[in-house]
Amino acid sequence: MPDSTHLWMRHEARPTERRAPLTPQDAARLVEAGVRITVEESAQRAFPLADYTAAGCATAPTGSWHEQAPDEAYVLGLKELPAGPGAPALRHRHIYFGHAYKGQAGARELLARFTAGGGALLDMEYLTDEAGRRVAAFGYWAGYVGAALAVLHHRGALTAPLVPTDRPALDALLAHDLLVNTVLTTTPVPPFLTKADLDEPARRLSLVSDVTCDVTSDCNVLPVYDETTTWDAPVRTLRDGDRPLDLIAIDNLPSLLPVEAATAFSAELAPHLLRLAEWDGVWARALHSFRTAVESQEAAPFSI
Repeated sequence: MPDSTHLWMRHEARPTERRAPLTPQDAARLVEAGVRITVEESAQRAFPLADYTAAGCATAPTGSWHEQAPDEAYVLGLKELPAGPGAPALRHRHIYFGHAYKGQAGARELLARFTAGGGALLDMEYLTDEAGRRVAAFGYWAGYVGAALAVLHHRGALTAPLVPTDRPALDALLAHDLLVNTVLTTTPVPPFLTKADLDEPARRLSLVSDVTCDVTSDCNVLPVYDETTTWDAPVRTLRDGDRPLDLIAIDNLPSLLPVEAATAFSAELAPHLLRLAEWDGVWARALHSFRTAVESQEAAPFSI
């Protein structure tokens, strides 16, 4: 591993995001193998900063990646980057879940920031092996928490705001009254549920827990709502009256079990981070996905 390989793990801008893409234990293994790692301070991260320094990582102030991370560093995160008016162009290579390749809201603006700055998005959703299977995912813990929240609400035991826990004691149950959607598709398919279905007289379904949350994408298999729910208001009513139907659609469910979810994800991701400098098949495919997305958005030419 060349000495120039540098990972910069950023603080997550979303206040409810407590996971980390890399745990202190896996960071220690990467440092031992020659990877330089800088970890930003973060009051909300489930893993103490001291554990990263003990693993041999350097530290940096919260949100300092844009100004302080060297151009050659890979900026590592999970959820969205700070956006809005005046958001800077992106010159680094970012590794995170960008949610920008399926026509989601804000996708064009995000890709334009990368092309303007000369950076690149290595989207974690598109880190795949030769057979197209994802090499690192939060799917298990997202499905676990999504099903658990559905059951708790069905039983009248779900309270808000949601609070993450490091010691889960939740049921995992699926009855015919509940639909838990965990399907991930990269191309449009016929929807599983439509607004017309919600008004069917024979409908028994009373609760939908959408783990996938492709709400603003053409790949959405549940086009019955247009906005996700939140930790403060986890449930939204889609139909009321004698046959109510509620929705849970939180797009960072695994952060409710941040230690378990991050530990499993980091263990899958770390071996591939070791091969970043080699640009092996996983990273080459991720870069190809980025270039394809940029071309489809008719963005400006870019370089990395």
